[in-house]
Amino acid sequence: MFSPEGRLYQVEYALNAVRNTLLKAAVLADNSVIFAGELPRDAKLLENTTANNFFYKVDQHVVCVAGGLASDAEVMVQTSRRLCQNHRLKFSEPMPIEMLVKQLANINQTYTQFGSYRPYGCSLIFAGWDKYQGLQLMTVEPSGNYQVRKAHAMGKNAKACLEALSAVYAPEEDTSGSGSATEESVQTNVLSAAAQMGTGEPVTETPESLKCPSLQDGLKMTVRVFGKSLDSPVTAEKIDIGVLQLQKVKTQFSDDDFDLMGASDGGYQVVFRQLTQREKKKLIDIVGPVSKEESS
Repeated sequence: MFSPEGRLYQVEYALNAVRNTLLKAAVLADNSVIFAGELPRDAKLLENTTANNFFYKVDQHVVCVAGGLASDAEVMVQTSRRLCQNHRLKFSEPMPIEMLVKQLANINQTYTQFGSYRPYGCSLIFAGWDKYQGLQLMTVEPSGNYQVRKAHAMGKNAKACLEALSAVYAPEEDTSGSGSATEESVQTNVLSAAAQMGTGEPVTETPESLKCPSLQDGLKMTVRVFGKSLDSPVTAEKIDIGVLQLQKVKTQFSDDDFDLMGASDGGYQVVFRQLTQREKKKLIDIVGPVSKEESS
């Protein structure tokens, strides 16, 4: 029910549940998407299993990260997996990212209309590739809103993280893609045609050239932004990083297996992996110490 001011308090409470969780962010890079998440203080006591992971593989071509109530996030992730599998079974192709996000947004919006329901207390960041729209980074909110973004952050200190990310992309209008990287900006390049538009017939008009940092610059930028957002300096024990990359399919399939093996994706596949402890330490050493105090 609306308040006299026209506000839906239940939706605002759900958004507060997302804001009160650990910081998570995602950045669109050259033919890849970088995920980063703040680990809990007792992370050393947790087993390295999928049950303690906030990265979710929804389908072969989609990965998401969740913020908010973990139990609500699990339900939404399972729902998204069912939607992807039903689409693959019915149409013999991976589900387009935007179609998946729209359906989840419709479900979230439905739960804001009835007094006997409560909104899901979680937000999801989806990253994936399809042959119609290419590489995409999209978000779904408890209110039912969804967006396509270059970068996003949610959780505690998300405001500081978003401000730091905005500062990175702000010079894009004034500098060319060949500009040199500075402390607050990174070199951006035009994504490949497969990443921007896919390999099939696009469902919308050809978009303007999308410029994003390289994978290495994006990883450095993500660590630097996290350092400016967290209350303490970034260490390998405090942050988890995952990378989704778009790669060409090298395996050749027969005509009979073309659709069954997922080769109808136009010759590309999505590969996701998490950085090891050694890789995170090496990356943080390259970036150098960055803290919230230094940036202020």
